[in-house]
Amino acid sequence: MTDQGPIVYSPTGEVVTGEAAATAIRQAQEFGAEVRRSREAAATTGRLETQAELAAAATGAETAGRQGIEIGRQTFERIGPIRANISNLDRAIQLVEDEGANTGAIARLLPNWSASSIELENLRNQLGLDVVGSVTFGALSESELNLALDTALPTGLSEPALADWLRRKRDAQEQLVENLTMQAQFLSVPGRTLDQWINFTQSGGATRADMRQWMSENPIGRRQATPAPAETAAPSGATADDLNFVQRVQAKIDSGEPLTAEEIARLNRIAAGSGE
Repeated sequence: MTDQGPIVYSPTGEVVTGEAAATAIRQAQEFGAEVRRSREAAATTGRLETQAELAAAATGAETAGRQGIEIGRQTFERIGPIRANISNLDRAIQLVEDEGANTGAIARLLPNWSASSIELENLRNQLGLDVVGSVTFGALSESELNLALDTALPTGLSEPALADWLRRKRDAQEQLVENLTMQAQFLSVPGRTLDQWINFTQSGGATRADMRQWMSENPIGRRQATPAPAETAAPSGATADDLNFVQRVQAKIDSGEPLTAEEIARLNRIAAGSGE
């Protein structure tokens, strides 16, 4: 713009007037309008896609949360029978160590005559039912039943060996109860999912203190950080001056200012990779 009006330049830098100048201005304005329309369309599309993604993510999170609570409930229901099993193991240890229940290969061939040995045999049967109930069996043969009973309480061991076996079995069951309790507590928190529980265990968490720390560091609803988008690559051959020019032109487009024919021509040259 000058006191005499606008001055229009051709792509080669020559001043143009009349119809050529009007055509250049019109083309520049149309170009600017097209750029704005493209940006607005892209923004609308991006907004709709984001809304769709968020809706899908919310639905998935709600489903995963319900599944987590259901798994937590089922996990908690498993704890009761295991605690009963632990109680039977504790009683078996007392019978063997404190009340004189007879065990071992020879004792198994003889009839049970002491009250402690009879009670130990009853406990063996109860523990054997736990083993049978934990797997799918059809009709059991005698050998299969004896296998289940020996798995539950191997009375063919001597008293000291059996007491040691019972303690190790009880300790393993107590650790299982602790793990199941942690899992039930974790998944019973609204918003916690099975995937999160797996992430916690894979992180090395093994105690309730570990679980509390992990939950504190991973609050519900926190989205994973996404990497910053890569910068748009400059056309091959573009110089730093070209990039600065593109930024200035973009600022004009953002503010709604029309581009000159010279600016349009330079943009075309930069896009073609020839520089100035």
